[in-house]
Amino acid sequence: MQKIQLFKDTLSTAWPAVLESFFISLAGMIDTMMVSSLGTYAVSAVGLTTQPKFITLSFFFAINVAVSALVARRRGQNNQKNANEVLITAVVISIILTILLTTLSIFFADPIIHLCGSASDTHAYGVTYFKIIQGGMIFNVLSMVINAAQRGSGNTKIAMTTNIASSCVNILFNYLLIGGNFGFPKWGLAGAAIATVLGTIVASLMSIRSLFKKDSYVSIPFILKENIHPLKETLTSITSLGSNFLIENIAMRVGFLTTSVLAAN
Repeated sequence: MQKIQLFKDTLSTAWPAVLESFFISLAGMIDTMMVSSLGTYAVSAVGLTTQPKFITLSFFFAINVAVSALVARRRGQNNQKNANEVLITAVVISIILTILLTTLSIFFADPIIHLCGSASDTHAYGVTYFKIIQGGMIFNVLSMVINAAQRGSGNTKIAMTTNIASSCVNILFNYLLIGGNFGFPKWGLAGAAIATVLGTIVASLMSIRSLFKKDSYVSIPFILKENIHPLKETLTSITSLGSNFLIENIAMRVGFLTTSVLAAN
């Protein structure tokens, strides 16, 4: 009987993540097909931005791994206050890091895309796409951090719903902005980048809204009621847990980037 209940609990926790991964992959394939309608240069330009984008996001992937683990631990200890301290600390440090990385990405977009092996027919498009994507990174980061805390508290469905909504908005505005359908401006590759950012805006709003629900373990009303602030000790815990993942992820992404540049040459 216990084994059956354990199986049910595991399935209940895992199925949203499985469905989320499937839908993200499907939406990514559709997104690539829609961008490819512009020509091979568009697909190449988007490809140039993939590794530098993920290198910047590596910092937040590391934070999210630590946040999920710490919140899950505090949930197990029935320590709601500390779980919310983890969330607010992670949000503050993520916002600071996002401002820094967004500024650097936009300012150095031209040499970054050159470093990624751009050609004369893809460079300008790659720079434009990269600037728009990185300029809207804050919305993606906020959604990721909040979803990580929610996942650690046992709410695995929020990441699924936000990512599905984000993908749907992305696909819709790809159709409207790439080709200029239904009276929308025809912005081509820039329109595809804007569609991606609009999708992350919707996801971040949904994630923030989840923090106001009465049954949410990590909660903005609870943070305000208990006057919870970011703590240096909590930041140390997040850094300690996430540092190894950060180093591993950046090394992997730099390896992918180096391999692709060498192959192109």
